[in-house]
Order: sequence, then C-alpha cells, then structure tokens
Amino acid sequence: MRASWSVSRGFYSKALPTVEVCTPPEGGGMAQAFVNSKIQPGKVVVFIKPTCPYCRKTQELLSQLPFKQGLLEFVDITAASNTSEIQDYLEQLTGARTVPRVFIGQECIGGCTDLVNMHERGELLTRLKQIGALQ
Repeated sequence: MRASWSVSRGFYSKALPTVEVCTPPEGGGMAQAFVNSKIQPGKVVVFIKPTCPYCRKTQELLSQLPFKQGLLEFVDITAASNTSEIQDYLEQLTGARTVPRVFIGQECIGGCTDLVNMHERGELLTRLKQIGALQ
C-alpha cells in the first residue's frame, strides 16, 4: 500500500500530526548529545522546523504509514536557543544542515526530496519493514 499526499494551493489536505516538542539542551556539545540520543536503531526520527514546507511535506508522507507506537518521531529543533548548533552538528553528521533531516534507523537518508524519491521507487516501505518500524 502506497501512502499519498497532496498539496493544493500550498495547503495540505490532511491535518499534520502533532510534533513532539523536545527541548534540546543548550550548547554545542549538548546539541551533539541531544541529536545522538534521538537517532536509534529501529526508529525513524526527523529533525524539523515547523514552518518549513519541506518538513511539513515529510511529516505528511510519513504520518500516513502504519508505524508501530513510538517508532516515528518529529523533533522540532526550534524549541531551544541552540538551533544553530544542532544544525551545525547535523551538517557534520550528514553533510547538510538543512531540514528536514530524515534518519531511518541510524542512517540519514537525506531530506524531503530524498524521502519522496525513495517512496516513489518503492524502497521506503522495504527499508521501514527491514528495521521493524511498521505494524
């Protein structure tokens, strides 16, 4: 079963999921510890900014999939004053500081376009099943 999403005049057809707001700790080393604590085997975590249209599109796509409870998390990096340090560490880790940054298990697959392409090629559901994230 393929999930689908649609955008009409900039508005999404479905309400987006509630984002768990996790307040990241302050400081560069703390930002690294925060990011590393979120990335876990068997889980999908997406680092987002709630006003970003690509983040919203990513949330829409992933939220339509049958994830097991607790295995999909959207982390709002704007919830603390060290957003820039978090993005700096994401750049060290993944090669890009832009959001969304999508991690399937412990691997960053990229951003929104990468996720959509993976889904369109039929690879997303396969990867999510491999890590045991789907019901």
